Amino acid sequence: MGKISGIDMEYMKLDKNLKGLVLALQDEDEYVRKEAAQALGDVGTPDCIPYLNDAINDDSAGVRAVATLSLGKIAKENDENSQKNILELIDDKDWSVRCAALQSLQRISGDKYLDKITAALLDEDPHVQDVAFNILENLKKGDEKSDAL
Repeated sequence: MGKISGIDMEYMKLDKNLKGLVLALQDEDEYVRKEAAQALGDVGTPDCIPYLNDAINDDSAGVRAVATLSLGKIAKENDENSQKNILELIDDKDWSVRCAALQSLQRISGDKYLDKITAALLDEDPHVQDVAFNILENLKKGDEKSDAL
């Protein structure tokens, strides 16, 4: 595949050129694949979900993390397949992917996976611990606001 520039990616995103973005997800350049995953999340249509579900299995941790965050922006609570795929990434070898998985799960499911988020407080990486702590704090604040109403 030929070199795709950032400008090309922006045009594809603005035009919602799903075919072009999907092709960019298969580019040999990791940066291009990350940008394509980000752009699919920005396009935000349900048609992007299957491609992001594939991209979360990329060899590059950076692509996996960005694709996971993008999937978290689009997928809905009733999207069991995306939730299952994201849940598997909670145990990814890369801390940035684990962080992205936690953030996406919380965005899609709220407190449905509270046990997984709580367990991440014991992760070996402090970044993951911080993300889990912040998610739990935000969920707690949300509960306090609901109680006040």
